[in-house]
Amino acid sequence: MQENIKNALEEWNFDMVQDIYRKNLAKRQSREYVDFLYQIGNIDELILLFENTLQPNWWDSMSFGNFFEFYDLLINIRISDDEKIIDYIKKGRYVPLCINYVISRGILNFCLKKEFVEMLLPYVIKNNFFTIFQAFFMKRIIDYFSCINKSFFCNETRNILTILQENFHTRMTNGARVYYEKFLSNYNLNTFQAQHLKSPKKIALCISGAMRGEEWEINLKKVIESFQFDASIDVFLFTWNSKFLWPGLNGAGGNWAKRLLEQKLLKSIPKEIMHKNHLEQYFPNVFFKLNQEYSVELDVEKLQKIDIIKRVIVENQEDFLKKYSLDRSNLFVNVSKIWYSNYQLLKSVIQYEAENNFQYDFIIKARPDLEYIIDFSTEKLEKLYINDLMIKHHEGLQGGLNDNFAAGRRGAMEIYLSLWKYGFLNKSIDFFKDFPNFNSAHKLLQQYCSLMKINCICLQS
Repeated sequence: MQENIKNALEEWNFDMVQDIYRKNLAKRQSREYVDFLYQIGNIDELILLFENTLQPNWWDSMSFGNFFEFYDLLINIRISDDEKIIDYIKKGRYVPLCINYVISRGILNFCLKKEFVEMLLPYVIKNNFFTIFQAFFMKRIIDYFSCINKSFFCNETRNILTILQENFHTRMTNGARVYYEKFLSNYNLNTFQAQHLKSPKKIALCISGAMRGEEWEINLKKVIESFQFDASIDVFLFTWNSKFLWPGLNGAGGNWAKRLLEQKLLKSIPKEIMHKNHLEQYFPNVFFKLNQEYSVELDVEKLQKIDIIKRVIVENQEDFLKKYSLDRSNLFVNVSKIWYSNYQLLKSVIQYEAENNFQYDFIIKARPDLEYIIDFSTEKLEKLYINDLMIKHHEGLQGGLNDNFAAGRRGAMEIYLSLWKYGFLNKSIDFFKDFPNFNSAHKLLQQYCSLMKINCICLQS
C-alpha cells in the first residue's frame, strides 16, 4: 500500500492517493492521511473524517491546535467567502489548507482568475516545505488554465517554473517534470503562437542501404529527386560493393510476401507461409534458398558520376561481416548493417562540415530502394523542436519505429544516426547487450529513441 501511495505521489495523481487511503480504515484515520488532506485543502473530507470522532492520540504532533477548535475552523472556512479566506492566508494561518481549498472551489465553479492566482503565488513559494501542497497547487492551476484560458501562461506567472524546478529534487520528480513541460508548452503557445526560429536552411540528405535490382541507378535518382524541394540540399551516400538482384527475404521478420511479390502473385500465396517464420517452419529448404542474397559487383563509377552526391562511401559487405563476427544466418544481421552504415554516414557529414567550416541545420535519412511520396518542405523542418524526429510508429510493428525514413534538426538526427556508437559504449543496456548483433529491429529503434528522449513526430504523406 505504501509503495502505491509513493508511486501515485511521484506521478502527482492525488485522486489515486485519496482512493488508496479511503479503502483502508486504519489508514483513513491516520496522521499521514490528515496531513495529506490538509495539504491538498480537502476540507470536506476532513470534516467528514472528524465528525463524531474522538481526538486521536497523535493529534498533538500535528501543530493544528485544539482538536475541536480546528474542527470548528474547518466548518467556518467552508462557509467563508474568498476575502475572509485570504485574510487567513495573509496572517499565515493554515496556508496550505486555505490556498488549495480556495483554488479548488474556484475551479469547481469555473471562476478562478489569473490575477487571483498571481496574488497567491508568493505564499505558495514561501511554504516550500509543504511539497504535496505545492505540487497539488501546480497541477490544479496548470490543468485548469490550459483548458480555460491559455493567456494565464505568461511572464507574470512564470515563477511557477521556479516552484516546479525545485520540485525536481523531491520524491515527486516525475509529476514535476510533466507539469514543467506542460507549463512551457502552453507558455510557448501563448507567447509565440506559430512562430519558429528561421535557420540558414542547410540540409543534408543521407542515403544508406544496398542497391537492389538492375534499375538501382534509376531508383536512387528518384529518391534524390523526391527530396529536391530545396536546390541546396547536399547528398551523402553509403552502400555496399554489390548490387543485389535478389535481396533474400527482406528484413528481420514480418510479411516477406507482401514486401517482395507483385499483387497478382500475392493473392495466390497461402497465408500460412506469408510470414518468414511460418515459411521456414513448413518449407525449410525453400526458405533457405529464398533467404539467400544473390548479388553481383556494383559499378561504383556510376555512383561517382552523380554530381549532386557530396560523399560516396562504398564498403565490402563480406569484410564488414568478418570484422564484426556477424552471422549471415542471424535473423537480424541486416539491423547491424543498417546502423553501421548510418553511423558511417554521420561521420562523413561531420567531416564534410569541418572541411567547409559550417554545420547542417537539418538531416534527412532515406533508403536508395524505396519510393518516397511525401509532402515535405523546409518550412515543415523548421517547425520541429530540437528533440523532434520525423519518424513513424507502426501498428504492424507493435508500436515500433519504421526505419525507412527519418528527418529532424541536426542534434536529433545526430542521436538517431549514432545508434551504432551508443551500442558499442552501452552493452550493459539490455537491447545493446549482444552488440554488434541485435535481437530486434523496430523495437530496438523505439527503445533507443525513448531512452534518448526523442519525440517521434509522424510525417504526413
